[in-house]
Amino acid sequence: MAIAEQMGRALQKTSVSTNVKERLDYSCALFDASGGLVANAPHLPVHLGSMSTCVKRQAEIWKGKLKRGDVLVSNHPVYGGTHLPDITVITPAFNSNDEIVFYVASRAHHADIGGILPGSMPPHSTELFQEGAAIKSEKLVSEGHFNEERIIELLHKEPAQYPGCSGTRCLSDNLNDLKAQIASNHKGITLISSLIEEYGDEVVQFYMVNIQNNAETSVRNLLKQVSKRFEGKDLSAVDFMDNGSPIQLKITIDAENGEALFDFSGTGPEVYGKNYSLITELLLLTDS
Repeated sequence: MAIAEQMGRALQKTSVSTNVKERLDYSCALFDASGGLVANAPHLPVHLGSMSTCVKRQAEIWKGKLKRGDVLVSNHPVYGGTHLPDITVITPAFNSNDEIVFYVASRAHHADIGGILPGSMPPHSTELFQEGAAIKSEKLVSEGHFNEERIIELLHKEPAQYPGCSGTRCLSDNLNDLKAQIASNHKGITLISSLIEEYGDEVVQFYMVNIQNNAETSVRNLLKQVSKRFEGKDLSAVDFMDNGSPIQLKITIDAENGEALFDFSGTGPEVYGKNYSLITELLLLTDS
């Protein structure tokens, strides 16, 4: 957690936008070689709930293709993103055998990435492209070389191809904040590398796995306690979006194993507008 906190501080200090430097709309975390969350700083829950999904997806896509100095970028909701202004930057760390031993990632809300309105969060959007650039999986840095031409194309040129849309309106801030995210990730890798140098790779990996196991045990124990408190009954609730669309949830807990099934049956279908993005974020957060 301390490493993730220092990553966040580095991001805040080196960023230029109000969203990151002053509003602190960012999150940083450390992941294992498969993309599983190991530790995060107490940043934004909606970021952290889906970042593992994002890192796992990128790890699958780029398996065996990444080299030292490579950095990935993504913000697409289908790839573990939230709303499009939240851009995730992911950096792999390698051991002496050129094997990926962990990932670090930072997610930051960019002030604008194009779309139909400044700010890239139009309340009346009906299509994803109206929120701006949608990046599924790209190399932001290739073996230490910042791919500025490609990221300008993704943020500035591609969103402007759609009717009524513009490319990013603050490209300079985007580029500087992305570089700040790269620097933040580098800070995390440097700190963990120092840890490995001091204690050895086996010890660090051992405790990373045990942190994950401990987290799993804690959640299972919590579910067992909740089941006992409610005498084994299912938990259910329904709420409504502004347009009346229901979000219905029933939680069935297996008290013996400390497992739970989150059933969204009865929830309304996808709707036009921001409601769909919010439901997607909720589902990703629950799944994580």
